[in-house]
Amino acid sequence: MPEITIRKIDSTNEKRVITGMIVSDHFLKEIIPLTNLEYFQNKYAKTIASWCLDFFENYEKAPFNEIQNIFQERTHQLSEEERQIISLLLKEVSDKYKVQSLNVEYLIDQAIGYFKKRELEITANNIKILLDRDDLFAAEKEVINFHKISPVTSQWINPLTTESVNLAFKEITPLLLFEGQLGRYIGPLARGWLVGISGPFKRGKSYCLDEFGINGMVNYKKVVKFSLEMNDTQNLNRYFKKLSALSTNLSVKIPVFDCSYNQFGSCEKSERKSKVSLMRSSDEGKPRFDPENELQKRYIPCTSCMHSYQDYKFASWWSLVSKETTYNISSIISKIKSYEKSFKEYYRLRCYPRFSANVDDIYHDLDILERREGFIPDIILIDYVDILKPERKGLVGIEKEDESWMALARLASERHCLVVTPTQVTREGTEVSSLKTKHMARWVGKLGHVDAMLTINQTSAEKRSGYSRIGMLAHRHMDFDEDKQCYVLQSLDIGQFYLDSYIAYT
Repeated sequence: MPEITIRKIDSTNEKRVITGMIVSDHFLKEIIPLTNLEYFQNKYAKTIASWCLDFFENYEKAPFNEIQNIFQERTHQLSEEERQIISLLLKEVSDKYKVQSLNVEYLIDQAIGYFKKRELEITANNIKILLDRDDLFAAEKEVINFHKISPVTSQWINPLTTESVNLAFKEITPLLLFEGQLGRYIGPLARGWLVGISGPFKRGKSYCLDEFGINGMVNYKKVVKFSLEMNDTQNLNRYFKKLSALSTNLSVKIPVFDCSYNQFGSCEKSERKSKVSLMRSSDEGKPRFDPENELQKRYIPCTSCMHSYQDYKFASWWSLVSKETTYNISSIISKIKSYEKSFKEYYRLRCYPRFSANVDDIYHDLDILERREGFIPDIILIDYVDILKPERKGLVGIEKEDESWMALARLASERHCLVVTPTQVTREGTEVSSLKTKHMARWVGKLGHVDAMLTINQTSAEKRSGYSRIGMLAHRHMDFDEDKQCYVLQSLDIGQFYLDSYIAYT
């Protein structure tokens, strides 16, 4: 229906809509039945939207790379001002978005919400003007003709249909998957999931969280990190160390896989790499790594039987790696230049003081980030849930914890993002070698809100040996075994939580 008066343009919402129209086939399929070009207040956005609708009608797909060709073909129909502004809009979409990184489900939700608002605004405005003219019949007709905006797909499902069977077997594209055996152990991670990371103090939970973030970024997923644990400087140093793997020294010792049978010399297989043993069964512990020690110079770690549980027993040793430069300002400036071109639009950081922000504040800052930069995250990291401000005044104890976890689950669902956050364990949990359900701090019910709960397990000896064990206390979407863990080699001194991995039973 035509709108009688012009209202203030909502450019953020209209940019969302045209971005989805340009980039995503799925977005167009869901939105076209609900679209009325009169909803667009910005005439330039309306023009681009009409091009996308025409293209989809002819080719049944979004224009994406073809949008510039469409612009060139129709440029003669535009004024100089229209050409300049539309060109800028198209460049912004092209620079900021790739098909694989776009959070389409979130854009669909936002577009439907905006169309609802516009339909109501237009109807309400028309009714007001008609009432001012004392035209009651026409005003009533506006009410009768009001078009309620709702998703094309019904929210009610009849399971005994072919469509429901197809929906049940629809393949879900993973949002994030770690490399190596750790990826096999955790499994693929999807949008709408809330994942917790539990562990004792100072066991690398924040480093593990950053592993999710950097992994997402280099796979062209938009990542936002909210930190209440560390300030800007501390977070940036962690980030740069992760990207550079540099130390303040030119020589860095890195943990490598080995076999206990190789270290003690009890292996009699011809495949054994080392001709000397690292230690004897009577030794109290593993020797300290010394690159100048003659025996250690001759010792060679061995993983020949790593594929066989019967013939291999996990152990780790060290390798001395020489770096060309150290961790300093000039080396980091040089290093980030190689990342800047490809990934500058894929990671944002926001720090708060402890207990100063809750999930409502996170929603608010995400909205501001989207309006200012058009940045819509795929992955949200929160460091960490236990030090969030209460969601409501007066909430303490279990109620506070429960509402914080529920709010994060809602954030994951509404924003169609993967949300990841660490959490602490009980005092007893700091003293055991492997965490169990009973070691969840404050509120064990958090396990009911998460899609997966990982654990970081590490004894003092394991910490000195450069590895930890990732465990699983909960997983909503796949089978898991609490006694099955994944060994992860790491060097936190150079920001590397995950160097390599091996799945074993404890």
